[in-house]
Amino acid sequence: MSFLLFATAIVWIVKGGLWFLPHDLPVKSIIQSLSCFLYGLAIVYTGFCHYQFYKIKIKFLSVPIQNLPQQWQGKKIIHLSDLHLGGTKNQTFLKKVVTLTNEQNADLILITGDLFDGATNFQKRYVSDLNNFKAKHGTFFTSGNHEIYSGVEKSRKVVGDSKVIMLDNKSVVIEGLQISGISYPELKNTPYFNFNDPNVFTKNLPTILLYHTPTRIKENGKNLSVVQSSDYLAPDTTFSGTINQNISLQLSGHTHAGQFFPFTWVANKVFKGLHYGLHRIDDFYINISAGTGSWGPPLRSGYLSEIVVITLVKA
Repeated sequence: MSFLLFATAIVWIVKGGLWFLPHDLPVKSIIQSLSCFLYGLAIVYTGFCHYQFYKIKIKFLSVPIQNLPQQWQGKKIIHLSDLHLGGTKNQTFLKKVVTLTNEQNADLILITGDLFDGATNFQKRYVSDLNNFKAKHGTFFTSGNHEIYSGVEKSRKVVGDSKVIMLDNKSVVIEGLQISGISYPELKNTPYFNFNDPNVFTKNLPTILLYHTPTRIKENGKNLSVVQSSDYLAPDTTFSGTINQNISLQLSGHTHAGQFFPFTWVANKVFKGLHYGLHRIDDFYINISAGTGSWGPPLRSGYLSEIVVITLVKA
């Protein structure tokens, strides 16, 4: 629909411009020809984007980690994000993701939010398939904004009934590598991830942070309405809070890389180029997934849904 509107806008702009040209031009014929071409192009492009919507790409990355324990040298972790189960993505889709993920024989599976979408009363049907994820050290998840919309407590209950471990402002240490998860801020004041609490976070350990948005960590007391106004209009992509805590690697999603034109261009501009892919700032790395699933119209263009396989190496 957006492509048809875009085509219509171009037709009207051209039509308006023709008024300033000699009046003996065949205006009606020009507009009809242009309309047929642009509407045809819009329909073909929509069909292409709909075809792309169903494809899943396996993407491979290698990330150097400072002080990486020897046990993790050369080991693989899987980064999944934004599956949006319950929206346009169903159990068949989840089974496909589980199969493709398990084929990678990873040591760890990490999901950075928006696992669910839509009615929470039906989320429990996904538990059996979520239990089929296989990784040596398990599957971990932290919430995104769509868990808040669907009902975060219900989402927590569903995840709690599965083998997936929810890192709700918590950390775990696995063979010397720390995995920390910061939940997406809720409508009310969100519990704070206290980096100074040794029961929550161990300093001076190589750490992978799961945080749904590719933005700076939110301060104590920030609620959903405050966070969203900044995340959508003027996201802070300095990552200063994360870097100050010596986080090795942040895994995020949320942007879907814009999903399809012109939103791919919009996401790039809003997030200042940090809307997709692996980026480095000194010893800090962040990987922003285009999403394993999709949201909204069943369309994708330049950025496919993806399963990201990350090999950890010593820096």
